[in-house]
Amino acid sequence: DVSIGLFLTEFPELKIDINKKSNKLSGGERRIIEIYLVLMRKCDIVILDEPFNHLSPLNIEKTEALLLKEKQNKAIIISDHIFRPILRLSDTIYFLDKGNMKKIESKKELEELNYLT
Repeated sequence: DVSIGLFLTEFPELKIDINKKSNKLSGGERRIIEIYLVLMRKCDIVILDEPFNHLSPLNIEKTEALLLKEKQNKAIIISDHIFRPILRLSDTIYFLDKGNMKKIESKKELEELNYLT
């Protein structure tokens, strides 16, 4: 079970009213709750699609910290185009383009693929 109290302890700045309906929360608030609930489940593998979308810079940092902590307990697969957190967090990176996948060893390789300038 995922604890609401623990969530509110991890993200006190959100000041979320737990009685508020989810459609009344902002996109960022909903996103951070979704990510938290998925990451905190007891499982071996988690897949996150664009987890940093709709998050403020502060919540990106907090989500990165949560991902770093939870990757000790489970495999986490992330699909995202926001590369900075991915470069900081990932043990292995693959670049997917038009059905082709290439293992990335450095930021320079992303530049050579014209993904970054």
